[in-house]
Amino acid sequence: MASKVKLVQSDIASKGTLRYFTDVVKHALSLAIMEPVYKVQLESKNNRKDLSDLMKTNKFRKCLISHTYQQLIKGNYEHYVCLVGTSYMLQVKYRKGSMAKFDICGNTVLLYEVAYIAVPTQPTKDKLYDEELAKFPEQEDNSV
Repeated sequence: MASKVKLVQSDIASKGTLRYFTDVVKHALSLAIMEPVYKVQLESKNNRKDLSDLMKTNKFRKCLISHTYQQLIKGNYEHYVCLVGTSYMLQVKYRKGSMAKFDICGNTVLLYEVAYIAVPTQPTKDKLYDEELAKFPEQEDNSV
């Protein structure tokens, strides 16, 4: 089934990173197919489904995305997004050299980097605790 994954387009310069993303998508697809629900559907003799039929269902797509995210997080690529669908027009991207587009049975799988924003935590001395909040009088809600 890994042969169903084809790299369509990429602007990633590093061959190692591109190979890693390709392996991530292939591995995620194989893990999704091995889920008991989908394995039965693919191997059933009476009502056998093809991979292209499974790719049309939202549950299978969500399963594929879930496995892809797990692999990306393991590789410290949690700032990448995975989209699965039939057609996308990507207007905004974080930077060049950060997108890979794959095809699985006519469905597009996009992996691309998003901006990573670090928000510092609020210092303990600036937090408002419940006891302090209780000191303020409650306001009446006069909306009708």
